[in-house]
Amino acid sequence: MRKIFIILLSILSFQSICLAQGSLIINWQLLDKEVRAGSETLLILTLINPGKSAIKTIELNISAPEYISLSDNYIKIEKLNPNSSQQIPIIIKVDPKAISKITYITIKTTYFLDSTQEETTINVPIIIKRIPIILIEDISYEPSLIEPGNFVQLKFNLKNYGDSSAKDIRVLLTQISNIFVAKTSEIFIREIQPGQKIPISFNLTINPRVEAGTYLIPISIYYLDETKTENYSSTKNIGLIISGKYNFLVTLESQDILLPGKKGFVTIKVINAGTQEAKFVSLKFLKSENFRIFPELVYIGNLKSDDYTTEKFEFEIGKEVKPGNYFLKIELSYKDLYGKDLKEEHEINIKVYSPSQISEKDFRLLTILLIILAIIFLIYILYKAKAKK
Repeated sequence: MRKIFIILLSILSFQSICLAQGSLIINWQLLDKEVRAGSETLLILTLINPGKSAIKTIELNISAPEYISLSDNYIKIEKLNPNSSQQIPIIIKVDPKAISKITYITIKTTYFLDSTQEETTINVPIIIKRIPIILIEDISYEPSLIEPGNFVQLKFNLKNYGDSSAKDIRVLLTQISNIFVAKTSEIFIREIQPGQKIPISFNLTINPRVEAGTYLIPISIYYLDETKTENYSSTKNIGLIISGKYNFLVTLESQDILLPGKKGFVTIKVINAGTQEAKFVSLKFLKSENFRIFPELVYIGNLKSDDYTTEKFEFEIGKEVKPGNYFLKIELSYKDLYGKDLKEEHEINIKVYSPSQISEKDFRLLTILLIILAIIFLIYILYKAKAKK
């Protein structure tokens, strides 16, 4: 049936069909074989007088069907001389609300040839076409950072950019078992009207053994036009970026004895205990009222998996700071392998001493040192005594 329709369409649109009544020949030709709803086309009528007598008082009454409007409904030509012709252009406008169908413009022509009135009628077929155009847009993943073993929701919208409703839409997701498994791989939608947007989502389970990288998920769409006579389909590959896991450990490696009003150094250790290299890593202490920290920001660079680095910061302790433990926040910034900016906050414990604590500490250290020296001396005496025997 569809082949017959296409053959008919070609005949109607690309060939001039002639109709002779007496000695008046009427040819017609359409600029477009199909006319979209809300658009226009041009109908060209050619009147030919191949005879030896003039044709007089030619009147054309043109009737337009539903959804069609014409630039002229009535045309009168007083005289068409022998062996001459005349072209008449007529603009055809199609209503935006027109449905897909084949309709006809009727042209009734009367004229006088040698005082005899003649009449003829022709029908010009107009093929009105509305086309659905379904596109995938607004693609996103939840969560946005996808790691092996994650449960992920793939979201996107289907929007109809055409002028026809799409019917019986099937959305198919191609499963790739070594990368992910989908809970369902097909979604059916009965209709999407022109301009309408429909949200779609698929639940995916990422293979826990999949390697970090960029993968493509084929999404295929199959649908019909509003008359359910035309089939349409398209496939779009959606990118899926899988990242390795990041697990940073930020600890206090060492600190000087910090006193109020004094300066000292603190060493921070950063360990990448994750499975993926971090790029453009930087470390920054967040502002604190009790300490001035130099430098404020340290650039580390790239930090591979199972690697670490240590960074030294100078602390200036405020004079009014009381001795005790202080928890300071550190911001760790980095990029993943795909250039996505990531940030983490960590916390370390800094201890501020008082001068009296330092004196007690020194006394205890001295006592311990003396005990150690006494033990060493006693061992030495015993060794000498044993050697004399």
